[in-house]
Amino acid sequence: MKRIPNLKTILGALLTASLLACSSLVFIFESRVFHKQEIPGPEAVAMTLLPAPTSTPYDALLTSEAASPTSEEPIVLPTGQITVGTYVQISGTDGEGLHLRPSPGFDNEPLFLGYDAEVFLVTGGPQEKNDLIWWRLTALYDQERAGWAAAKYLSIISQP
Repeated sequence: MKRIPNLKTILGALLTASLLACSSLVFIFESRVFHKQEIPGPEAVAMTLLPAPTSTPYDALLTSEAASPTSEEPIVLPTGQITVGTYVQISGTDGEGLHLRPSPGFDNEPLFLGYDAEVFLVTGGPQEKNDLIWWRLTALYDQERAGWAAAKYLSIISQP
């Protein structure tokens, strides 16, 4: 004889199935609503493009005359000019860059090439040599990147 499940068993199974279905739907709904995160869009970033490095033809800057000795008289500069502690930017080289040297003057080999728009801190000077005023510059990002440059190719800027 076949036994038919009683009414209590059938109702209990239906109730359990309904509770499982409802809790599954609630779980799915909650996970979509509360765990949905907005992904931030890309932020704009300011970039400064530097020209590609080129060689500076400093042979054209050399004069045939012997270098004049450094003047013993102090150099008096007008207000608003370069002084120790100011920030300067290389400019006026037509993209060719500026050779920084171990000491003022064209009679010593360049240490490295400073690029147009590169910013330096003035850490020494002034000294006059080869009819130019020279300043000792130090890069803000690398203390080893330091040398002397002619003021003719430097412009004062506010703090970077």
